[in-house]
Parts: sequence; structure tokens; C-alpha cells
Amino acid sequence: MRGSIQWVRIIAAAMAIGWVALGLPVLLPFSAATVVLAVASTLAILAYERHVGRPLALDEHPRWLIVGDALTVSAWVLGTAADPNTLSVVLFSAVGAEAAYRFGPRGAAAAFALAASVRFGQELLRVSVGLEASPIARVFGEILITALLVIVFAAIVESYRATRRLADGLQQVVESFSGTLDPAALSQRLSDGALAVVRADYGLLVERALPLFRVVAAAGQRVPPLPVDLRGGIVAEVLQERRTVHIEDYQAWPSAMVSVREAGARVVMATPIWVENEVAAAFIVGRYTPEPFDRRERESLEFLAAHAAVAFRTARLVAKTRQLEELSRQIALEGDERELLQRVSDSAAELLEVESAVVSWLEPGHIEGERVATGLARQLASRGPIRGLRARVAADKRTIVIDDYQAWPEANPPAKALGYRACVGVPVTVDSVVVAALIVSTTQLGRRFTQSEVGLVEALAAQASVGVRNARLRQEREERADHLAVLNNAARVFSSARGLRRLYELVYRMTCSLLPTDAFYLSLYDHDRRQHTFVLQMDEGREWDRDAVYPLGDGPTSRVVASGSPHLALAAETNEVRFGNETRASLSAIHVPMRTGERVIGVLSAQRYVEHGYRDGDVALLEALASHAAAAIENAQLLAQTHDLYMASVRALAAAVDARDPYTRNHSARTSALARAIAEEMRLPAEDVRRVQLGALLHDVGKIGIPDAVLNKPGTFTHQERLVMMTHAALGGAILQAVEPLRELAPIVRHHHERFDGGGYPDGIADEAVPLAAYVVAAADAFEVIVSKRAYKEAQSVEFAIDELRHNSGTQFHPGVVEAFVRVIQRDMAHGAGYLHRVGQAGHEELEAKISGPATLVEQFAATSRAHGRQLAILQRLASEITAVLDIETLADRLLRIVCESMAYENGFLLTLGDSGDFLEVRAAVGPSTNYLGQRLDRGRGMSWQVLESGRALNVPDVREEPTFFGPPEIRSSLVVPLVLGNERVGILGVESVRTKAFDLDDEQMLTTVSHQLAAAIRVARLHQEAKQAAATDALTGLANRRIFFERLEAEIVRARQTGATLAVAMVDVDELKSTNDTFGHRAGDAALQRIASVLVSEVRSQDLVARLGGDEFAVLFPGAAHLSAERVMRRLADHITAERAADPSLPTISWGIAPLAADADSADAVVDAADHAMYRHKTLARQRQPAREA
Repeated sequence: MRGSIQWVRIIAAAMAIGWVALGLPVLLPFSAATVVLAVASTLAILAYERHVGRPLALDEHPRWLIVGDALTVSAWVLGTAADPNTLSVVLFSAVGAEAAYRFGPRGAAAAFALAASVRFGQELLRVSVGLEASPIARVFGEILITALLVIVFAAIVESYRATRRLADGLQQVVESFSGTLDPAALSQRLSDGALAVVRADYGLLVERALPLFRVVAAAGQRVPPLPVDLRGGIVAEVLQERRTVHIEDYQAWPSAMVSVREAGARVVMATPIWVENEVAAAFIVGRYTPEPFDRRERESLEFLAAHAAVAFRTARLVAKTRQLEELSRQIALEGDERELLQRVSDSAAELLEVESAVVSWLEPGHIEGERVATGLARQLASRGPIRGLRARVAADKRTIVIDDYQAWPEANPPAKALGYRACVGVPVTVDSVVVAALIVSTTQLGRRFTQSEVGLVEALAAQASVGVRNARLRQEREERADHLAVLNNAARVFSSARGLRRLYELVYRMTCSLLPTDAFYLSLYDHDRRQHTFVLQMDEGREWDRDAVYPLGDGPTSRVVASGSPHLALAAETNEVRFGNETRASLSAIHVPMRTGERVIGVLSAQRYVEHGYRDGDVALLEALASHAAAAIENAQLLAQTHDLYMASVRALAAAVDARDPYTRNHSARTSALARAIAEEMRLPAEDVRRVQLGALLHDVGKIGIPDAVLNKPGTFTHQERLVMMTHAALGGAILQAVEPLRELAPIVRHHHERFDGGGYPDGIADEAVPLAAYVVAAADAFEVIVSKRAYKEAQSVEFAIDELRHNSGTQFHPGVVEAFVRVIQRDMAHGAGYLHRVGQAGHEELEAKISGPATLVEQFAATSRAHGRQLAILQRLASEITAVLDIETLADRLLRIVCESMAYENGFLLTLGDSGDFLEVRAAVGPSTNYLGQRLDRGRGMSWQVLESGRALNVPDVREEPTFFGPPEIRSSLVVPLVLGNERVGILGVESVRTKAFDLDDEQMLTTVSHQLAAAIRVARLHQEAKQAAATDALTGLANRRIFFERLEAEIVRARQTGATLAVAMVDVDELKSTNDTFGHRAGDAALQRIASVLVSEVRSQDLVARLGGDEFAVLFPGAAHLSAERVMRRLADHITAERAADPSLPTISWGIAPLAADADSADAVVDAADHAMYRHKTLARQRQPAREA
């Protein structure tokens, strides 16, 4: 369609032709020229528009066209000179408007000059043709009217052009920043745009920040100096008035900033930029001249501010979204909950540009009101009562917005004193439980948090919720692994303890490693006396009391002993004894029994000074440790008893020898004390000192075989008598060699009469061939003989003994031993011989008081040492095997073989209780029962279930008389004991024989003793298996976790590089998972993740790996698959999920991207990053297509 001005030309040409055709009065040459010019200009401009392809706007008309229009009008006016009513005024006014639109005021002036000239020319033509001239007044009147019309049209046109220029300028400015997302670049373009639409000397863009506003961009030649942070001036006026502020005399304005006034600014105008009804930024423009800004400039700046608000909000939203994404990545990698929430607090203060942010824990189990803070909030105490906004968030479990904290009636006084104004509190929830509150606050007067800012805080809280949940899951997995390591290590550590006191301390340390422990006690219970002995009580690392004895009462310790069950307290309760700090009651406690079989031997307790400090899972951990501790304490007590018997036997043997000679009474005890003093002076190891002392105590045990006539002869021995006496050393060594617990002392006793030069007996060895301990005993024995009275001599002096030792050093005695012994003697003589006197008396009273007769004790030791030795050997082997093997199948087999080999059983079996508790599975077997490996025994079948359910051992002399027996037909007798850990039934252990009545009470006691350790070992192996599985899988979906995925990907990359195989990785992102959680709840979101995981697994090959990397991200590894093959699988997966979504709107869709193994990909991260980028491209394209589909 042609422009309307062209239709005017066409109509004008037609009217001119019609005028002439009708024979109206004209001057034909001029009229003809008019028609020719009109037609020619019309045709020319139509051709021109066709050439450019569009109608021309008025301001685009070429000069020749405007000149042609002026000539056409002039020719017409001259041609119609005979008719004074040809509308010349109107025609020239129109030409003047056209010229003014195209050329401005100069065009209008030229059009008026032409009109005046043509009008005078018209009068001349009238006179020349004989017509009467028009009155002068009329001529000048028409010229004046023409001038006025041209001026009016020109003014209108100029105003329109100015408006058009302004609109075009604003449009260009808006277009210059409309697509800008970088905040710095946007700010600079906005400040440049302010000077483009307003004539000013400088322009500034200020943004809301702390404490009020800050300059973010400036434009112009002379920008006045300003501080980065603006606290007053025209910015404060804008914030208060909330509209455009125009200062016409800045020099006289009382609130003017000094630096701007001194720079010479005269006129300043500021316009706010509104974002969600809040002043987010402002334009400031100024002049150094007194000319004020007019209305049009003000409106232009406000128009720019309105458009800038949209761009400003978008840029800030994008920047903050990127910050949120980065924070999300950091949170995903952060494993420490406190550090995670500190990041959230810092990010909240930064993103919302506020002075204070805090995250406060609200859930039970934390110290009341514990918090992490940023900015002003750090001035508050790190913990305190939950009041104010925290209490409201905890109670309402929703977002709370406070516009003026100072006027809020529930305000917390310490927070109110900091000057808080606007505040937002948002709950941080994990599994629908409010665990913390995120609170942001500002002290800025008049500021209100916008809806998007509140949404930002909620987004941060949502990220914190996910982060806390993941951190706790990660911490739980790590704690399981740590707990497993502690429990695995417990048996080894406990078995290495020397002495019960050291064992008690190790139990305390292990408890602290497993659980947070403020106070602790370990008590042993005496069933006969019905009393507790608290052998160790600790309070915050300090020992509180030792060996306190209390009778059985009604407190938790006594209830645990009476019931045999653990007791969990999550709040303060009455105890029969106040443990730990008497002024500070424990608020949480776990009390668990220590069992050996069905017998409770004591109670182990861990306590805290906070409520809800423990969980149910902690009880199981402490029970497992208590089982280890009970076995270790029982073993230590057995060892102590064995050691006592051992020492009693040694003393008894020594006393039996000494009792045969009244002159040598207590000789062995005194020699032992002297030998120990020498060994300690020589700084021998503690174990060697012990052997020296015991070897000296038994050095003359061989004299038991020497006849009294020779042993007690008062005179000199004959040669034959001497030979008989010399046999006592070899005889003593042979006696000790035959008794296993004393065998280590045999070399000392045999060689204590050997000489350093080789002239001794019985073997005549010398120098290093003789044990050093034997040299020590020889010197001590010689010294004691010299200074003591014998049947054949009188006692000699100590000085004489020293001379004898020195004289025979290097021949009879070891030089090093002599030097050490002389130092001991001289040191004693320097102290008045008090030390040697005590040494000489050592053991006398002890032997008299504790040994009633050697025969009884020797018989008792001989009867029990073999059994105790077997038990200790088995327990030691079992303890070492537990720490070396954690696989339950291998462990069960090794444990059973150790029991069978150590106890000389030919056949055996070990069964464990299944997870469901409805069957027993044969885990290990030796002998005929190996044919039953892997079989399951349903509940009630066989003797094994009878033993497990009763909790008591069963010794069947003849299985053919036992109707419930199930096993190999050649078996005749069987002994079965339960494997029980606390109240938990683990399985059964049994031994078999092809003979009847093969097992007695000793076998039953032996098997029962080792069963506790076997039960603990199997339980630890199961815990290890569970922890290992948990560490490799995602807890929600059961898929492989991030660590397993990257380990497998690294391995597949290496294989692909070596073999040239293909490989592809797909990254999968669940779309709008947060929307699903918000709309349908987090349980629906978790269910959606599980369904998507199920679909992913169902559609891939068995060799492919599907993993959940965290949050809403999954990954699929396609080893040996080409890119297109993997892409077809992913399309099928996406279609499957989309189809399910049609039936269930709560199921979100997925976005995915695939990357093959590129030649330049040097790591798993590079492949995953490539797939991640492909996924985001897919997501972006999907979003772009969505509006089109909706349209």
C-alpha cells in the first residue's frame, strides 16, 4: 500500500487535469507545466519507491521531489492567476510543512520566500493579461497568512521531529542494554544511556548496597569525586521521597555532598529504579551550568529508569542464579555440616546485601541455640536460648517476614540492640524435620525485603536442606566405616593390654572413638555379693573415681544387670549414683550389659551433657564394643588367674628346694631380688628382667633330685659327691623344659653355673653362647652364697664378695654383669646398706604368708595350666584372625579351622542366622559336614535351632538317640554351643565325632569360651559388609554412588585407550525436581527419583553402569557403545519416562546429554564435563521450544 502523500499527489494531478479539461480560467502554459510536473513527480516517486521496495516516509523524500512539489504548486498558482480563489495559501502552507519536515526551519523559510515571490508574480501576470490587480491589503494579507501557517506547521513538525528523535534515542539506548546480563557491563551502558537521553555534564548509576548505596558506573567528561559508598546527599532524598528529585540550585542545597558541591555542580537530578516496589538503584545526572532540567528530560530519564528496572532485575537475577549454582556445587562437595551452613550464611549476606545473616540449629541433640553467623550477627553469643524469630520459625515451620524488628513484640533483646529492621526467617528442613533456621537481617531504614529476595532466602534454605541431608548421609557412612574400623581394632587392642587397669582405659578410649562421650563408667558386677564395683569413672577426660562399690539398687545400672538389656536415656533421670560432675547431671546416657554367655559381668555406660545426644544405632555400637570388652575382661581375668597360679607354682618350687636346707632358706628369693637389681641396672628390657627374676627364683630347682646326704653335707664334697651336685643344673633345666609355661626359664636354670671362659658346667660353653640372663643369675647366686652362712662355711663380708666378683670377672663371671652388680652394691653401701638389706629380706614374708605347701599348688597348677594354655592360644589366634579377615565367608571358615586345629577336633561346623531370622545357613564345615555347605535349615529343624533358641550348649553323647539330629550318618556324638552377642543371636558352633561320648565338660567350657569371640567376629564382619555396601551405593535409589561411578569410568577409559574400544557417558538431569517437591512434597520427590532410577536400570545393558551423582543428577556409563547407540538408548529412556508422566503428573521429565570418549579427553572429569555441557544444551533447546508449543 502506497503512502498517503503519494495519493495526495495523484489526486492533485487529476484535479489539475480536470480543471483544464473543464475549461476553467487558466494560463495554459503554466497550467500545462503544472500537470506535467505533477504527473512526472508522481511517476518518479512511485518508481523510486518500487526500486527501494517500500513506501518512503516523509522525512525520507529526496530533495528533487520536494523541489518538484514546490515548482508544481508555483506553476499552478501562476497558471490560475486569472482566478484569485485558487487556494494558494493552503498549497504553499502544505509545501512549507513538507519542506520543514525534511529540512527543518530552513526548509520552511525557503517555502515562505517562494510563496511570497510567486504571489507577487501572480499579480504581475494578472496585470499583463489585462486583469485588475488585487488589492495590496489582500496580497499582503495572504502572504501574512501563508507565513503564519508555515510557521505553525514548521513548529508542529519540529516538535514532532524532536519527539521522534528522543523516542529513537531512547529506543537505541534500551536496545543497547536489553540483552546485557553482565552486571558491570549493564551498569556502564545504563550510565552512558542516561547521558544519551538527557543533556548533562555527568551521569552516575548507584546501586543499593551496604550501608545505603554505592556507585557502580559513571559517564561524562567531568564526573565529581564521590565515595564508593553513599550515605547521604540526593540518594538519601530519593530513598526517602521514593520519586524523582530535582535540585535546581545544588550549591545552596543544605544536604548537598561536599565533594560534589566543591566540584561545581549546579543542577542535579536523581530518578529511582524500582524493582518489586523497592528502590534497587538510581540514575543521577548533573550540570555545571544553572540551566535546570525540563519536563521532557525528566520524563525521558524516568522512561529509561522504567526499562532499566527490567534489565537490572534480570541481570541481578542471572548473577544471583549463577552464585546459587556455584554455592550448590560447593555445598554438594562439603562434608562438614558446620562449614556447609557457614557458607550458606555468608552467601545469604552477600546475595541479599545485608549486614547480618545467621543459621541456628533447632533440633534436639545440638547444644541449645548453637549457630554460625555472618556480619553483625557475630556479635551475638555463639549459643543461647531459642527466642525471637528463631523460636517463631521453629514453631510455625514456615517463612516469617518482619518489616520492622524494632516494633515486633517478640523481638530478642540482644538482636534488637543491634538495630535490626527488616528480617526474614526460613526453616531448614531434613525429612520434614526443622533442623535449623536461616535468618537474614538489615539495619537499613525503610528497606523491605521483596518477594524475589524472600524467594532467594528460601532457595538458599532449600540448598542448605539438601546439603545438610547429604552431609549427614556422608557423615553417617563415614561414621559406619570408622565404627567398623574401631570395632575391628577393638579385639586386637584389647588383647594387647597388659593388666586389667590398662584394659579398662582402652575400653574408655574405644568408647570415645565410637561415640561422643562426656562422662563414662565401667562397672563389674559380683553376683554373689550383689554389688557393683565401678572400676573406672571418667568425666570429660578426667578420672573421677576408682573402684567405688555400691549395692544392687533400682537405677539404670542395676536395671541393666537385672534385665540383661541395654538402657537408653535421652533426658535427665534419677541414678542410684551421680557419675561424672556432681553439679552437672548427664542428660543423655547409654547403659549396656557386658556379657559372657548368659551371664552379665558388668555394665558399660557412655553419657553426654545434652538431651537427645544418642540414637538407637549408637546402642548397637556400644553393645558390640561391650561384647569385645566383656570377652577381653574375662580373658584378662583368666590370664591374671593363670599368672597367679604360675607365680605360685614358681614360688612353691623354689620354696620346696629351700625347705630342704635350713641354711639356704629363702636363698632363691634373695637371689631373685639381687638378679632383678642387676638386670635393671643393665637396663635390660622389661620382659628380660621378668625372666631373670623368675629364673633366679628357680635356679636351684634341680636340687630336688639331689639326695639329702649330699645336699646338707657340712664338709667338703668328695669327687663323686661333687659330680652328683653338679647334675642339679641340668636336672633343673629338664624339669622346667617339661612344663610348657616354665619352658622359657629352662636355659637360665641349665646354664647358671657356666663360666665366661668355658670352664663351667653342665655344657662347658663360654662367652656369648651362654644366655646373658644365666650370667646375671650366676653373679647374684655367688654373691648371696658368699655373704650367707652355710653348713660348710661362715658368712663373709660384702667387701670380700666385691673383691671375689672383680677377681673372677672375665673368667668365671661376665665383665658387664660384674660392673653393673658392683655399681648396685656400692650405691647401696653409700646409703648404709639399706637397699641390700631389703633385697636380702625380699620374698621371705611373702613365702611364709602365701605358700601353705608346695605339693598342693604344684598339683593345682599342673591340673589347670594345660587347659588355660589351650584357651589362651586359641583366643590369641582368633583375635589375630579377626583383625586380618573381614569377609564373612572366609572368616567363618578360618575361625572354625582354628577351633578344630587348636582343640584337636576332627569334625566341626559353623552356622549363621539369616537376615530374616527364619533360617540358619551352613557357612563353614570341617569333616563330613562339608557336604552341607551353603544349605539352609528352616526354623525348628535340627539340634542347631534348639541350641540357638534356648541359648544353652547341648552335648549329645549319642546322636542316634536324639530325634532332632540332622547331619552326616556316620556322626555319633555332637557338641553344639550358641553364638550370642549381647541379646543378639548370631549363629551356632558345633564339633562332631564318629565316636560316642567324645566330649566332656572341659570341651563344653572351652567351646563356650571361644564362642563369644566368634560371635563378635561374625557380627563385625557383617557390619563391615553392610558398611562396604553402603559406601558404594546411593541410600535413596540403591544405585552406584559418585565415587563408584568415577572409579569405574577411570578404569573403562584406561581399557578403552589400551584396546581401542568405544565408550560413551550420559548425564541425566531431573527437570523441575524442586517444583515437584514444592507441589507434591519431598516424599513424592524421593519417589520420583526412585522411579526414574528404576527406569534407567531397566532399559540399559547388564554391563552398563547407572549411578546417582547427587541431588537430581544421574549418570550412565556405556562401555563399548558408540555415541549413536547410547543416544538411541537415552531417547528410549526419556520417552519411557514421558509416557509414565502422562499417567502420573508428579513424575518429572528428564534432560540428558551424551559425550563419547574424545581423543583429547585426559580424565574422567573431562568426559563428564562434555556430557554435562551436552545435557545443558538439550535443556536450553527444550526450554526454547516450550513457549512455541504453548503459543
